[in-house]
Amino acid sequence: MLLFTTHNYLLFIRKEIWFYNGEPIKKGTYNIYTASRKILGENNKFQEVYNTPVISLLKSEEDLFKAIHSTYRYDIRAAEKKGILYKTILNPKKEDCIILINAYNDFAENKKIPAMNLKRILAIQKTGNLYITKAIFCETEVSTHVYIFDKNIISLTNSFHNINFTDNKVRSEANKFLHWKDILLFKSMNFKEYDFGGLNEKAYPGIGKFKLNFGGEIIENYRAIATSTLLFYIVTLLKKLKK
Repeated sequence: MLLFTTHNYLLFIRKEIWFYNGEPIKKGTYNIYTASRKILGENNKFQEVYNTPVISLLKSEEDLFKAIHSTYRYDIRAAEKKGILYKTILNPKKEDCIILINAYNDFAENKKIPAMNLKRILAIQKTGNLYITKAIFCETEVSTHVYIFDKNIISLTNSFHNINFTDNKVRSEANKFLHWKDILLFKSMNFKEYDFGGLNEKAYPGIGKFKLNFGGEIIENYRAIATSTLLFYIVTLLKKLKK
């Protein structure tokens, strides 16, 4: 399990609890559970079950590679032949997080999706449970992955590409290569599970197909918000006003 505080203002303490499985925790006034393996009960203001593909890193490297779709295996080999490089930032500093935020938010603006919050990223960074990996081609960063983890599970939270890199074929190969190199790295670091961070085949069928082609097993995780009714509606209203 991983727990960190993103906001601490007088009576408002926002905490995120990842990979919760019934452990005793010190809660805040506004608690967000993500990638929970345990149903949290009926008193939460919001709770949902969702599917996510999970790869067991206890398998051999050979079996992990065989489980990947043959076309993806071909693209991974093509990326290696083209000299795409693998870069890891396993102890990111504040400067690395600022660079990450700027790159991701350029991507987010282009795709019209929510931006990444620096305050939250820095809260994760301070725990030491944040990893950043990159695929680089001809000295240009092509794809970036962001991970959060506890001692057993590592979960993909963000995957994005450089919007100024226009070679779609190389970009596709680089992203698959990056996932494969991440899987090997995390296996070598003795993580037990690689979580793709959720699956929504109805809303995002292309992304869902991409994740499933790496051969993971679909499991159920839970998300929830535990707080008072008043605080839940205040935060919900503020989010709507912000949008």
